[in-house]
Amino acid sequence: MANVSDGNIYRLIYDISSAKSVAIPPTLAATGAFTNLNTLTNRTQALTASTGLVPYDINVPFWSDNARKGRWFLSATNQKIGFAAEGNWTLPPGMAWVKHFDLEMTNGVPSSARRIETRLLIRNAGGVHGVTYRCAGATTNATVVGDLGLEEPFTINDGGVLRTQVWRYPSRAECQVCHTRAANFPAVVCKDVVDAFVHLFLRRADLFTCKLRGVELAEHL
Repeated sequence: MANVSDGNIYRLIYDISSAKSVAIPPTLAATGAFTNLNTLTNRTQALTASTGLVPYDINVPFWSDNARKGRWFLSATNQKIGFAAEGNWTLPPGMAWVKHFDLEMTNGVPSSARRIETRLLIRNAGGVHGVTYRCAGATTNATVVGDLGLEEPFTINDGGVLRTQVWRYPSRAECQVCHTRAANFPAVVCKDVVDAFVHLFLRRADLFTCKLRGVELAEHL
């Protein structure tokens, strides 16, 4: 790994002795992000987010191979988000973001959508770490994707024409390609990009709503 700051090249060594190491939950249910994973009866039912996960959307969602997405965030306990009228907000360690993907097997038919994957991004003291869970056609739950990521083909009915769409499940390393320190890690949290981060922070009523949900800005408009 090249360090552009000092001009040196380094080799990463995995530290298995670290007392701070925490095992990654092997299934999505084990993360506690959703409450109904083990009671789902088909692959198209909506997920029920756990208490504390707050839904949000962004002003300009990017295209993700025709998938539709649900987004939630979890605020850090007893921590404040540092608001900035211009540029990125300061996000405290302990915050987390969840993004879930559904993909229509027949384009333009919402009822044909099935659960594909869920990604979690967690803010820590040194930056962020991400993990991906693959549904793999299961009615309930999803399993963690390995270190190398994974690709899976799906047969899509596109206007009566069947085609193969290859879906990429990102590895944990790939999560950090976009979610960098320069991009403020989650890459979405600034006043111009977030659309009512829980309808947030643009009016006093929104500030009150967020405070009830346990989210508070260090400074506000």
